[in-house]
Amino acid sequence: MAAKSRKKRSTRQTKKKKQEQSFLRDEVTIWLTLAVSILIMLSNFGLGGSAGAKASHGLYYAFGAVAYVVPFLLFGIVAFLISNKGNVNAYLKTAAGLIFVVLTCALLELVDKIGGIIGEKITNVLAPVIGVAGTYVVVLIFMIICFVIMTGKSLLKGVKESGDRAYGKAKEDSARRRKIAKERREERSKERERLREQKAKEVLEQKKFQAEKPPKSVGKSKRSEKHVEGVSFDTTLGGGQTPAHEDMHEVSAEPQFVTAGMMRLCRLIKTRCRQWQTQMFRKRNRADAKHVKRLQNWRRRLHRLRLRLLQERENQRKHISSHQSHF
Repeated sequence: MAAKSRKKRSTRQTKKKKQEQSFLRDEVTIWLTLAVSILIMLSNFGLGGSAGAKASHGLYYAFGAVAYVVPFLLFGIVAFLISNKGNVNAYLKTAAGLIFVVLTCALLELVDKIGGIIGEKITNVLAPVIGVAGTYVVVLIFMIICFVIMTGKSLLKGVKESGDRAYGKAKEDSARRRKIAKERREERSKERERLREQKAKEVLEQKKFQAEKPPKSVGKSKRSEKHVEGVSFDTTLGGGQTPAHEDMHEVSAEPQFVTAGMMRLCRLIKTRCRQWQTQMFRKRNRADAKHVKRLQNWRRRLHRLRLRLLQERENQRKHISSHQSHF
């Protein structure tokens, strides 16, 4: 038992020592990488001496304008790999980052010839095969793929979410429009039902009024029906003698006689116009102001016509009475 416990202690101690050694090794590596990154950054700005100038020239020749980002990339990649040691996803993301840098060099070479030797080689391979436009498409698509792998976030997911939101909003608008249309149909049906009931009531009232109206007497007739249709005088005396009075003569056809039928027709048209106007005022929401005004004008015209007919009728009576008095 004691031997086994000693072995366990020894294995634990060795593991701790290895962990401490690896931690120290990683820390030294990070500090050295930071120092190299700072020196490269200073060399890019002309502050690294002759060795720094040569290193900066070599980086610019290889990466082009991306050489100014190389120090940051170097330190970031090393720190990321050390902190995620043994993680396969970390290695995959690191590889995607390096490919993204290479594709950036190719894109800069296509745009302004500042992609270095790496970008030049890639464009010289792709441009003759798929053309310059095709090279742009391929480089941009692969850059997007590398970005998705590095970040772990999908660009199409945002598009899908926005599309889902737009679809949901359109669906809600459609449901709201259907609801409004249904309410309008119900209101129209209620209005039609109300108009039918109102019309039925009017018909019943009219029938009731006609039933309560006393019947006309057969023997008696209206005074308006007892009118003179025409008057003529026999102005010739027996034996071809001249008339006793010189001013006695036949009644001329002018003015024309106004019959009671014409008067009844005027009254009927006027009553009908009044009924139409009343109905249109009841349906004020649907009536047109022009039609109401037109009916009012027709009523005024019929009223004037009726007054004129009455005046002509009175003149005719006076004319007939004067001739009867002469006779």
